[in-house]
Amino acid sequence: MDQGGKLCNNPEVHKLFTQFGHEIWPAGADASNQNAPVECSHLVVANAIRALLLGANLPIKFWPCAFYFWLRIDNSMVSRDQLVSPNYITTGKKDDLSALRTFGCRVWVHPPGRRSAKLIPNSSKGIFCEYYGHLHIKI
Repeated sequence: MDQGGKLCNNPEVHKLFTQFGHEIWPAGADASNQNAPVECSHLVVANAIRALLLGANLPIKFWPCAFYFWLRIDNSMVSRDQLVSPNYITTGKKDDLSALRTFGCRVWVHPPGRRSAKLIPNSSKGIFCEYYGHLHIKI
């Protein structure tokens, strides 16, 4: 655990860890290599987000969208030590990936409601960013 945050010096955190038989070993300042298991998983996430953003040619301000997209994909995949995906474990349903789209692909967004006139375009160009919340962001 790093020394820079509120967790390392919190007695409740120490109590929780010792209750379950764990020891807390504070890492040195700016020594992320001392916390290799956690830093390795952080590196995997960071590389995935970077690849999504570079592949879609999107600026860094879209990293939250890339993160949620990566979570959706990662939670739908089976890992080495499991026979089913994390989504299946929590929901009991097989993932429906039929609506899967490429992160950052171009989309046309139709506003809700009726069209004002037949010959007036009623959609706007956007980019696909995520499945939950705001589905598309206009460019």
